[in-house]
Amino acid sequence: MKSIAWMILSCTVIARAQQIPDTTSWKHSVVAGVTATQVSYTDWVQGDENALAWTTTLDGKSSYEPQGFVWSTSYSLAYGNTKLGTQGVRKTDDKIDVASTFTY
Repeated sequence: MKSIAWMILSCTVIARAQQIPDTTSWKHSVVAGVTATQVSYTDWVQGDENALAWTTTLDGKSSYEPQGFVWSTSYSLAYGNTKLGTQGVRKTDDKIDVASTFTY
């Protein structure tokens, strides 16, 4: 019984002695945007198709650069809708792009 307790204690001490990886080498950047457009026609002879459109975007990059290699991930997200005249709301933008590179 003493040998089992001693083995568990020594494994715990060895596990705590291991170093935690350095995550301070991560660098992040993010740019977000919202775009809205409205068109309104009043007393227009040729037609009166009023419109309302909006789009949200999110572009970012995360890179991990310890000594010896670089791991970089970039992403781009977009979503948007349009309401044209008396028609219902339609989705106009729907984008998810992710690219990851590893350089040694």
